[in-house]
Amino acid sequence: ASIFSTFSRTCKVFLPLIEPILAIELLLAAQALDYQRPLKSSPVLEAVHALIRNKIDHSEEDKVYTDDIEAAIQLIKEQSLIKISHEYIDRSETDDLYRIH
Repeated sequence: ASIFSTFSRTCKVFLPLIEPILAIELLLAAQALDYQRPLKSSPVLEAVHALIRNKIDHSEEDKVYTDDIEAAIQLIKEQSLIKISHEYIDRSETDDLYRIH
């Protein structure tokens, strides 16, 4: 088996384990940005924040976050954050990230 097929199988095992961690990070980042108001961030981060807040409300008190985490996981699975980010990021910049120098 090639290294790429092995990597692919490994990703299929680990990605579902990582998604809840990324979802919690999204929730924490959105909450942190909320507390920085009325200051504004970059346009791309404001758009991502708006997308998150469209699906998940700000929380002022302790609660069970299962539904919020599931909603954030859905945003990750739909690649919504990537899609909205691409509207703001120059493709030539991101293409350089993947180019072998």
